[in-house]
Amino acid sequence: MQKGGGRNNPNAETICGDILAKFRELSLPIFHIRHASTTPQSRLHPTHDGFAFHDNVLPKDGEPVITKNVNSGFIGTDLHEQLQNKGINRQIFDAELIHQTALASLNNEFASVINSKHLFESFK
Repeated sequence: MQKGGGRNNPNAETICGDILAKFRELSLPIFHIRHASTTPQSRLHPTHDGFAFHDNVLPKDGEPVITKNVNSGFIGTDLHEQLQNKGINRQIFDAELIHQTALASLNNEFASVINSKHLFESFK
């Protein structure tokens, strides 16, 4: 098992890539949020390979990248301002790809948290 525990979804990269492709196909707004650990030994520290985006979810030109270092993409970033500037008042997050501790934070930030099956059904 990896340091820090096992993954809750070993297919996360594939699912995220599929969701991202669908959003791009539908010309929906996309914001990439990644975590930058403040612990130099962490795989998610900017000096380590784990900080880089996976090939399945690489941002394209024009897609904003928000870098956070706490449990919320809204704390210490301009994400809320960017969303407001684009007139976006509803965000969608895939519950299968989010650690449980983040769900409470997301629900407090006026977001919809759904699983990928329901998300893809909503595109039909």
